[in-house]
Amino acid sequence: MNDAEIPTNASILISNMIMSICDFENRRKVRKPVNVSYNFDPYVTEFINETFRMLLDLIDDKTCSGIGRDCCLDLIVKYVDKASGCDWTSKFILSGVPKVLRVASTVPNLPDTEKKQYPLTEQTKMHISCVLSTVYHDLCSDRERENFNNECMEFIK
Repeated sequence: MNDAEIPTNASILISNMIMSICDFENRRKVRKPVNVSYNFDPYVTEFINETFRMLLDLIDDKTCSGIGRDCCLDLIVKYVDKASGCDWTSKFILSGVPKVLRVASTVPNLPDTEKKQYPLTEQTKMHISCVLSTVYHDLCSDRERENFNNECMEFIK
């Protein structure tokens, strides 16, 4: 296994683990109203927090392959919202939005520079726009939207 396959395999494993946990928790629930987050056990919540932190670290890791980064972004799209996911939107705004915007600002195929660039695929920019759109549409209050806008403006400055 080479160095490029390790982050990809790790992100696929994390994806399968999150799907298993959320499927198990979803089966336990009968029905829930829209935009109400699940009440996970403390152990599951700790695991989810740790997993999302690892996903955010993989997104911002320059050694992660483009495919692995796209898989991480897909996981965030699927599980960051309140309605069908783990309600990690507010935490993602503080710690994830700057990292996603840093990857989004990467210009692919520049000539060799001193700084190493993020490996990207053709679909990475689309995945990033889906993540930002999902996070923004999950925000319920004006305060949350203002926090999102402030994080974006802070990155631009």
